Amino acid sequence: MSATSANIAGLIAGSGLGWTLVGNLFIGGLVDGDDLPDLQLSVTNYSGDPLETFGSSTQRPQVQVLLRGDKDSFAEAEVKANSLWSFLANVRNVSVPTTVSGVTVGPVVIQALTPSGTVNPMGKDDQQRSLMSMNFTVMV
Repeated sequence: MSATSANIAGLIAGSGLGWTLVGNLFIGGLVDGDDLPDLQLSVTNYSGDPLETFGSSTQRPQVQVLLRGDKDSFAEAEVKANSLWSFLANVRNVSVPTTVSGVTVGPVVIQALTPSGTVNPMGKDDQQRSLMSMNFTVMV
C-alpha cells in the first residue's frame, strides 16, 4: 500500500460524502464479497511526474480513483463520481496524517490535487455495475 493512496483515501473518508475505509472505500483495488456493497471506491497509485531538478523538489505522485456503482444504476454512480471529483479537485493545502505499518509518523501537506481530466465512464463490469475513473496528480 502506498502512503499517497492511503492519504487520499483518508481525505475521501473525511469528506462527508459517505465513503468509509474498509466499508465501501478501499486502497489498491475494488473488493468483491457477499458481505460487501456493490457501490465501492478504490484509490490506487500509478506512475507520477518526475521531480523538478531546478527550483522545487515537490513530489507529484499520481492516483486513480475508481468508482463502481450499484447494479444497473449508472445515474447514481455518475452523480457520486462527479461529487467526489468536485471535492478532490478543490483540495488545497490540507494536512493529512501519514501512517506507515500502523504507526502515525506525521502529517503530510497535500498542496493540491490536480485533475488529469474529468470523470471517465468505463462501461460496466460482468455484473452490470457501472465503472468510472478519475485521475489526479498529487502535489505534496
